[in-house]
Amino acid sequence: MKNKKYKRKYMIYIGFIALILTAYFVITQPLFFKYESVTHPKTKTDAKTLKQHVKFLSELDRTSEKGQEQVISYILDELAKNNIDKSNIKIQKYKVGERVYKNIIVSFKNKTVWKTPRKKHIIGAHYDAYGSLPGANDNASGVAGLLEASKILQETPEFRGIDIDLVFYGTEEPPFFGTENMGSFHHAQSVKDEKNIKMVLVFDMIGYFSEEENSQNYPVSFMKYFYPTQGNFIALVSNLSNSFKTRKVKRRFASYLQKNNLISVASMNAPASIQGIDFSDHRNYWKFGFPAVLITDTAFMRGETYHTQNDTYEKLNYNKMKEVVDATVATVLSI
Repeated sequence: MKNKKYKRKYMIYIGFIALILTAYFVITQPLFFKYESVTHPKTKTDAKTLKQHVKFLSELDRTSEKGQEQVISYILDELAKNNIDKSNIKIQKYKVGERVYKNIIVSFKNKTVWKTPRKKHIIGAHYDAYGSLPGANDNASGVAGLLEASKILQETPEFRGIDIDLVFYGTEEPPFFGTENMGSFHHAQSVKDEKNIKMVLVFDMIGYFSEEENSQNYPVSFMKYFYPTQGNFIALVSNLSNSFKTRKVKRRFASYLQKNNLISVASMNAPASIQGIDFSDHRNYWKFGFPAVLITDTAFMRGETYHTQNDTYEKLNYNKMKEVVDATVATVLSI
């Protein structure tokens, strides 16, 4: 009887350990490293250009109607400078109340003729800001990253049978956040029947990094035992159902970054009820069954500039931003 009691306790203990290990693997996506083959485009992101984009955008009122039109004009002008033909740019209009908002969609089509439908990947970023705040990191950084990605893709002749859309969303911040008035909801709804969309990646705050100890916080305190305490990494965030897809993205990301001795990448897959898991445009693609991953510096979990007047362009690390954008483009060309 005594042996049975000990055996039962032992089995419970083993089961508990197994549960913890399973949760660790599902949530954190550890890589027991073997480098993947990753495309290395000849054109790279330019850190100075990123800074110029962020500075200009953060000095505009990106919530007013006039300010948003200025942002749209700037984006279109920069796309033209990157030699992107107008025929590959679409303006998606949608109304919120009496006001018209706009998503900008840039399509890169692989010219190779294939017998089967080609894969399509999407990279998105919202261009509005919270209130009249500068929003340099949130989210002029994401817009700048998308503009530089457009330059690289335009100069990359071979997409391996992949079509890529870049989408600049008109509304993400409150009062739109969490509603069907988000620009990403309108875009996701418009492509819901496209079966060839294999991955959606979203830039939202990709420019703030810190080497200080304990500069990184987490929504649940025990996470500090599994993740870095310094805010010097880029994060990939998604829900539990996208664990496998996130791992696939992470492996390519890490292969590019670590092989070139660049910044590290961490990932987290968890229920949307965990703070921060669904705090951007990727959430709307989940609603229509698309795998979507947020690429972020973790926002308010790192630093104190989030949604304040202190979110200004000089506080961002443009060299690390460059690494994130280059890794993202290399990843979409490889998955």
